[in-house]
Amino acid sequence: MSYLIRALCILFLMITAPWAFSQQRLVLTTTLGLEYFNTIGELVLIEAYEKIGIKVEVLRVPSKRSLTMSNSGQSDGEVHRIKSITQNFTNLVQSPVSINHVDIVAFSTYPGTIINSEKELASYSIVYHKGAMVFEKITAGFPHVQTVSISKQGLMMLANNRAEIFLGDSLSGPATIKENNIQGVYMLSPPVKTIYMYHCLNKKNAHLIPEISQVLKAMEASGRIKEIRDHYMIEYFKKFD
Repeated sequence: MSYLIRALCILFLMITAPWAFSQQRLVLTTTLGLEYFNTIGELVLIEAYEKIGIKVEVLRVPSKRSLTMSNSGQSDGEVHRIKSITQNFTNLVQSPVSINHVDIVAFSTYPGTIINSEKELASYSIVYHKGAMVFEKITAGFPHVQTVSISKQGLMMLANNRAEIFLGDSLSGPATIKENNIQGVYMLSPPVKTIYMYHCLNKKNAHLIPEISQVLKAMEASGRIKEIRDHYMIEYFKKFD
């Protein structure tokens, strides 16, 4: 009888073990082509989820496909998105803790150009790297907007006077200028806007939001999120020295 009981226990473990282990893994999507920025969020989440015994894997796909996958449940969630994203993608549940941010900046061939608000951009001909919804939102309704597949194209258009403003960010813009030795293009200050990013999960994983948010709050309070970001940025810009 004891042999039968042991055999049944082993059989039960064989059946349930794969299910148990599968619960310790999350597949998150994020935007392909924005690795310089999204990697910060990825590093924060890998460390945070490790603290609660969950392994994170990241799939990098085009921006809209990423949202389609996470909203439909094909993936478990998004690395991070802007706060308002859940208004249109209602199957996503967001953590209240910002895990990353980016300064949206304008680039011009005239370093003295001053832009005090997003609305003032409407009077310029603008080019930006397509795929980032924040740029679409800022330039919605503007009369002279073009998009390009990579930032280098947009900055070269600016340098060659085929646009008046390149709309980008404070990480990839300067790096692209240095990497490609683009002359006569300047990042304007202050930033047009600072965007804060928040981790999202599909509603099927909503039960994890309170626990992971608690971990992220602790990492924020201790300065760990800032430490991860600062270290990454130092290493990132070393490539262009």
